Amino acid sequence: LDLGQFDLAIQDFDAVLDLDPDNAKALRDKGVALGSLGRDEEAITAFDRSLELDPGNSGTLSARALTRADVGRYDDAIEDYTKVIVTNPGDARSCTKGGPPTCSWTERAPP
Repeated sequence: LDLGQFDLAIQDFDAVLDLDPDNAKALRDKGVALGSLGRDEEAITAFDRSLELDPGNSGTLSARALTRADVGRYDDAIEDYTKVIVTNPGDARSCTKGGPPTCSWTERAPP
């Protein structure tokens, strides 16, 4: 991913997932690569599956939230960002790096 070769990275993640279909990290990283290519709905699907396997992963929740915001699904993005803040209050990156304009934890109480 760091080299920007997202198509090759997706192939590598698919190879890992062929051997270990329940690899949450490979699913998350594949989602990041897909999102980097503008394949947002596929990215969200990969994040969804990763979160089925590792529901509390704040990195995956943040990545899915950002992608949901990119496609205009702001309510869903806020739901993900809220989960990040509730499960990991010290993880402020969810509101400081690309959160939707309505992301304000001082005005809204988490559920």
